[in-house]
Amino acid sequence: MYIMYTIEQLDKEGYKGIDASVEISLFEYGIAIKEIGESYNIIYGINQNDKRFNKFDQIFMKKDDINNFINNNDWIKKDEFFSYTGITEKNYQSLDILNKIYDLFQYYGAENIFGCNYDLGFEIDE
Repeated sequence: MYIMYTIEQLDKEGYKGIDASVEISLFEYGIAIKEIGESYNIIYGINQNDKRFNKFDQIFMKKDDINNFINNNDWIKKDEFFSYTGITEKNYQSLDILNKIYDLFQYYGAENIFGCNYDLGFEIDE
């Protein structure tokens, strides 16, 4: 078992998630982020056990790459994606980075948004 982080460490370092609790954000929603300059470190779930994420990976993405993801990838079917989110493209562009990433992650999956994971990932100690 390879543990890269603890929840306490992620809280102290300022990671944020969909839920007010970083623990719930990671284990139930599968995502937490931390702003670092003009980029974000994104920790995302790559495996679930009993509907709970138990393996993770991470990636750094620039703010501009996240904000322009929809327009820079011609494989994205905007009508389907915005129907799924229930908001217009204009409203989507006004969302904060975390919600943009989460919507993409939920609809398209980690591999399509963050790329292939060629290792076993890591665990996060509660």
